[in-house]
Amino acid sequence: MPGMTRQELAVIAPEQALQKILDHAQPLEAEPAALAQCAGRILAQDLSAGENLLRPGENILRRAEDVRRSDLLLKKGSLLRPYEIALLAAQGFEMVPVIRRPIVAILATGDELIDASKPLSRGKIRNCNGPAISGALSRWNLASMDLGISRDDPDELEAALKPALARADVVVISGCASVGDFDHAKSALRRLGAEDIFWKLAIKPGEPFLFAVHRSKPGGPLRSPRRSALGPRSPRGAWGASGTMNRRRRGGRPLPIFGLPGNPVAALICLEEFIRPALEKMQGYAPKHPSYHLRARAVNGYDKPSDRREYLFCRASLGDGDFKLHILRQHGAAMMGAACSANALAAAPPGGGRIQPGDWLPFRWLK
Repeated sequence: MPGMTRQELAVIAPEQALQKILDHAQPLEAEPAALAQCAGRILAQDLSAGENLLRPGENILRRAEDVRRSDLLLKKGSLLRPYEIALLAAQGFEMVPVIRRPIVAILATGDELIDASKPLSRGKIRNCNGPAISGALSRWNLASMDLGISRDDPDELEAALKPALARADVVVISGCASVGDFDHAKSALRRLGAEDIFWKLAIKPGEPFLFAVHRSKPGGPLRSPRRSALGPRSPRGAWGASGTMNRRRRGGRPLPIFGLPGNPVAALICLEEFIRPALEKMQGYAPKHPSYHLRARAVNGYDKPSDRREYLFCRASLGDGDFKLHILRQHGAAMMGAACSANALAAAPPGGGRIQPGDWLPFRWLK
């Protein structure tokens, strides 16, 4: 491709790509949250039993039988399960500081795209990536910001991305990572001050995958509710005396920008394999790459490329003590029917050639 550097033309392994992504994903700042809404969230600071958290006559247990005054209740980074919530509730906590969940901006690109509600005309296709990505984020309990559809034009892309860079924590652009469209996205992102990290992955489907970062200037302190609004028995030390959180806005923290393929199956595989771990790290979780720890024998053969990992939609079943995988033959980045018919996703490693019946394949269940 004219004008592209050797680094941009390089295809990198998925493991290396994920490490580069996680190197740039950082946990977000804290926000106050009602205790009843904290299940599954990550605690943003140590919490201790305080003097004002135990009152005479409130407990039927002997005072300090379970927790003594000033004991460390939970460490920063603790996962708040119902057990931890019960412990905090017993000590009188009403609000606790948790790692904020990222807001993800979604932009679909392509001159051929129209909104799903509009009738089709010659040369047009409906935008299915936007709703699909938004649905995945909703399932992961994350808020999304719909930026609509942008044409393949650097000026229009730049105008669409400006509000996302100011208000979102992550930007996901679909349809901008193929060879021709990459030039438009690269131009718009560089004009906005973003730095592209890599472009191509050694996988199928999903080879055209763009990862870039944008670093903003330091901002002002992030406002929080007044201390009195948090309740008289909220944890001390989470907020300053002025009512501002002791963390600053996204100043200096890189904002991850992901460019997905336009084909929906490829886009959704990349979303799960590479973007979800970054979103987990930003919420304070230990990021987990989708695990292909299960193994099964292929029932049918399949020709695959030898130079990259290929994801195969399958029907998995248990028979004769082993899992068996029937590889669905309608494979391709846009074959949504096969994806909807599958209950498992296999990851055929690079190397070798044709998958033969009886070959072992690592796989995971599709949820």
